[in-house]
Amino acid sequence: MEKFKKGKIIEIPCFIFASIAMFLLIGLLDSLISNSLHDILKMWPYVIYLFDVVYLLFIIHSSIYPKSKESRVKVLKINGGILTFLSFAVICGEAIYVYKGIYPSFVIGGITSLFPLDSFIGSFLTLSSGYMLYFYGGWLAKHYREYPYLQRENKKKAIGFFSSLYRGIFVLIALYFFGAFIEIPVTFDVYSGHVGSLFGFYLFLLVPSLMLLFYEWFYRDVSEKNAKERNGTALSIASLSVSVVLSVYLIVDFIYDPYFLIEGAAGLLPIDFMHSLILGPTLLILSTVAISLVSMIRFIILNKKKQ
Repeated sequence: MEKFKKGKIIEIPCFIFASIAMFLLIGLLDSLISNSLHDILKMWPYVIYLFDVVYLLFIIHSSIYPKSKESRVKVLKINGGILTFLSFAVICGEAIYVYKGIYPSFVIGGITSLFPLDSFIGSFLTLSSGYMLYFYGGWLAKHYREYPYLQRENKKKAIGFFSSLYRGIFVLIALYFFGAFIEIPVTFDVYSGHVGSLFGFYLFLLVPSLMLLFYEWFYRDVSEKNAKERNGTALSIASLSVSVVLSVYLIVDFIYDPYFLIEGAAGLLPIDFMHSLILGPTLLILSTVAISLVSMIRFIILNKKKQ
């Protein structure tokens, strides 16, 4: 539907910025936890800022697919208000830190070359976004506006809860790996000797985001039931096939080139590098294969019931 597509066009730049924020946030949180939260009092404004950028994406998405006008108003007003408050706290916190000398200046580098100026300016943008969302929610409460509230699939409460929870987690996973993909130009070394092995891994980083893209644009908004089931079946088979092929590619790479991620992609997987884990590749394989497999089985069962 056109109304949904207009909202999702706004989501595209939000998704890109949220991906970068998610990537930086995970790396920062891992660093803080590894140092026993020693720098948390100094770094909390930046943590909140990165959270705000991701939070804004979830607010916008929730406002696109509300259950009713009332729930849409609540999503916009409550979350818009929270985002405004958090952004204001970051602005005040960083201004005080610069004034007190905790931050020597507005540009000290570290996390990014512009830290903390980037989060200070960025927080004005998230504050403005939060205020506009809150204001728009208040306007909607007083004015009728026709909106195509999407009919949700009938599910038991428990199934619906875990389905929504897993989708939310999968979105966070997709954000992180897309953020890592954006960082490739910064970390890629053509002379590393692992270009062939890294190629499949780089492609795999895109898969979770592409799965979300096709789900949102070619399945979720389809109103005709048979067309929706056909699209869902095709998308689940395609995503499972791609995920399995790239998973096998990745596993073979580990067998024949076991150090390719450590030597060629350490900057993209800071947790794996710092703690000698293979968490990133494992999460990438399990998340994509699992959600594709469950989706495909679901559509197979639906098709059998129709026969």
